[in-house]
Amino acid sequence: MTKVDLAYRALKKLYPKLTQDAKTSLREMVAAVGNARDKVVADFAWQAWSNDLMEDMVWEGCISTYEQLSPTKDTRTNRWYLQLPFKPLVLPKNMGIYQITPCNNTFEYYQVPSTFNSLFNGSASKELGGNTGYWLSGDRIYFTVKQTEETLLDVHSISSSEDIADDDYFPFPPNLELDIINMAVQEYVLTKDIPEDLSDNNLADS
Repeated sequence: MTKVDLAYRALKKLYPKLTQDAKTSLREMVAAVGNARDKVVADFAWQAWSNDLMEDMVWEGCISTYEQLSPTKDTRTNRWYLQLPFKPLVLPKNMGIYQITPCNNTFEYYQVPSTFNSLFNGSASKELGGNTGYWLSGDRIYFTVKQTEETLLDVHSISSSEDIADDDYFPFPPNLELDIINMAVQEYVLTKDIPEDLSDNNLADS
């Protein structure tokens, strides 16, 4: 399902039925759907975190995958980083970056705190048992060990809706679809000052 598909479903809940400004209405509802999805997912995650239920969260329905991204070396700091082509949602434990894996491999990189290098400098723990760690800093991901420009990485993320094209697959938990639609409708109604069709039959009262 795309943002456009979800926006059509949301528009069906409104009264009166829109005709002349249908394209404008759809565009505005698409934006409302994106805002609603981000808020619903973030609220759900923060609530789970506050109740110590993060381990029970099912993230797969929220994930976008960006494939074959290549790291770059920062010549000033000699650190390797990945410039993100998207903005991850701000979630507990930086779960906006769900997973990083080298292409065609099953192992994954491990998330570490941004203070990792200074905390474990000179310690065997810095080696992570031969694994690679990463931390998020702004719109970049930094790595604990040297990468190469030939390295290709797949980044699995819970991205901001604004970075997902209207006609691309729009990831959201299926069980939260109604919550997203209802919140989008509320935002749209407030913006356009249009009454809701409480009968949900798309017919004007006579």
